[in-house]
Amino acid sequence: MANKYFIDEDRCTGCLACVENCPAGALRAEVREEWVKVLHNPIRCARCGLCWRNCPEGAISLEDLTEGRWLETARVKLLFCERCGAVLGGRKHAEVLPEGRRLCERCRRLAEGQRWAQWIRPKEVLR
Repeated sequence: MANKYFIDEDRCTGCLACVENCPAGALRAEVREEWVKVLHNPIRCARCGLCWRNCPEGAISLEDLTEGRWLETARVKLLFCERCGAVLGGRKHAEVLPEGRRLCERCRRLAEGQRWAQWIRPKEVLR
């Protein structure tokens, strides 16, 4: 899948001028059958703009790289504490939690303390 925030596929002709002119080696081309895939490694990127300057079609946009925009990399459905609503983690986190009620650490301790209080204290004190 192409990195749409970096190269506009509608304008790119696949000339690979960007790959050839990248001094940091942040761009790489993979040719597969009748397709060429341009890969970008933002960690290696020096943000020098040589790819942008050498692109004859103006298909490269450096705005997201130079303006420090936040890009969504993952979306995870959350799991909440049944008692107070605090975030416990992602839904996959439920697989490692013990069976039963889904409680945060604070609510788990409160529930456990209440259970022990009823067992230890005489009934008169609980009224």
